[in-house]
Order: sequence, then C-alpha cells, then structure tokens
Amino acid sequence: MATATFNGIPIGDAANGIKAIRAGNIARSIIVEEPLGLDGAVTRHRGGGRQTIIVQAWKECASTIERLGYLEGLMAAFGSAKAPLVYCGHGGQKTWSDCLAVSVREDASDGPHVDFTITFVRSAF
Repeated sequence: MATATFNGIPIGDAANGIKAIRAGNIARSIIVEEPLGLDGAVTRHRGGGRQTIIVQAWKECASTIERLGYLEGLMAAFGSAKAPLVYCGHGGQKTWSDCLAVSVREDASDGPHVDFTITFVRSAF
C-alpha cells in the first residue's frame, strides 16, 4: 500500500492513495516513466536546476459534494511554503526535502471518487 504526505498532510486516500510517483529534471525535461519501484530510485538523471515530482493519486471522499472541494482544499492546506514530500510504499520510504506544490489537476471523477495529479518542484542537487 503506497502512501504519501506533504508537510504531514496525506495526499489522496490515507490508506493507499498513491498510484505513481515520477521525478525528473526540468532543465533536461527528463521524466522517469515508471512508478517508484523496488529500488526507490526516481531521482536519477541528476544535472542541477529544479526537479519536478509528479504524484498521481486518488481519493474516495464521503460524498460528491466533498469531492468537488477536495483538491482546492488540499492545495490551500499545502500553502505556498516549501516542505518535505514523503513517500512510503513498495520501495520503502523516500523523502524529498524543500518541495513546493505548484499545481493540481483532476484526471477523472465518478461520484465521490477522484483521480488527480499534483506537481511539485524543488531546487535539486
């Protein structure tokens, strides 16, 4: 069961809300096209600049009305401060310090269920 938090706030469903995490270097436009796996190595392709981390997640809300405000409320709770992004799952625990949540996108929704993608950036290396 994969989970993630940003500044201690759960991303998606608290029990197993993470579908995939991808990371890369913005300057080189390299994205690792695989979920965080057994080695936990998603931060390869180092080269300076800023790193982008893409988190694909889902959430089962209590109602459709709650779902409508979930992503906006999540981004408001994250705020505009840098904080650690922590993943815990198949490859163990991985922490990226000093991340900034920059965007969220709803990918799909059905009733109280929502699939979404959050983009984080951080100064890398």
